[in-house]
Amino acid sequence: MDAVTRALVIAAHPDDVDFGAAGTVATWAAEGTEVTYCLCTNGDAGGFDPAVPRDRIAGIRQEEQRAAAKEVGANEVIFLGYADGQLAATFELRRDLSRVIRQVRPERVLIQSPEISWDRLPASHPDDADFGAAGTVATWTAEGIEVTYCLCTNGDAGGFDPAVPRSSIAGIRQEEQRAAAKEVGAGDVVFLGYPDGQLAPTFELRRDISRVIRQVRPDRVLIQSPEISWDRLPASHPDHRAAGEAALAAVYPDARNPFTHTS
Repeated sequence: MDAVTRALVIAAHPDDVDFGAAGTVATWAAEGTEVTYCLCTNGDAGGFDPAVPRDRIAGIRQEEQRAAAKEVGANEVIFLGYADGQLAATFELRRDLSRVIRQVRPERVLIQSPEISWDRLPASHPDDADFGAAGTVATWTAEGIEVTYCLCTNGDAGGFDPAVPRSSIAGIRQEEQRAAAKEVGAGDVVFLGYPDGQLAPTFELRRDISRVIRQVRPDRVLIQSPEISWDRLPASHPDHRAAGEAALAAVYPDARNPFTHTS
């Protein structure tokens, strides 16, 4: 096998490569491979020391990253400068990564997995928790657990009865959801009010779910899967997947970080 002369490591944050692949990079560098790091964010949402001004965090983390890269023999560190905690798989990010790939011309690229690692109750619509987890919720409440529902949409796109005015649908579904939650012993039902059928895993949705998590302070969170189930496609409604993805980001890393979603 021919020796690899150029490698590119792509990660989201300063320190991701150090935690996840420093040994691999050191091995490559020792074999004579030129290794370039490409970090997508500027790292400005990191750090937990309130004595350090927030406007210095990005610079500190970037300098730490350059020093860590040097320790394992990496040659160059490129920062794309996206806001930490707000990264999305946009066309613009793809463009910027493509530009780096064309510049470096790597023979090997190491990336972070886009898949979710499951060890395995935010939901998107009124009735989602009832169809998907009512038995689980009833079991929890019977054990003395206080259960709160967080529904991301207002449910206004539901219903199939043409005799019911569309303007009444959201209110009807929300009242049905409160009644159903009461039947299985759930306490509070929080509606975030996003339009039904238009949910996306935006930074704003992550913020709103994080706010609920900080208020409720749960020991356990039940969410919808952000993955597509080809065997049960109706369960993979786009709103369901968006709610799941946003909830995962809210659970980690957003809600725990006091410097994220401060308003």
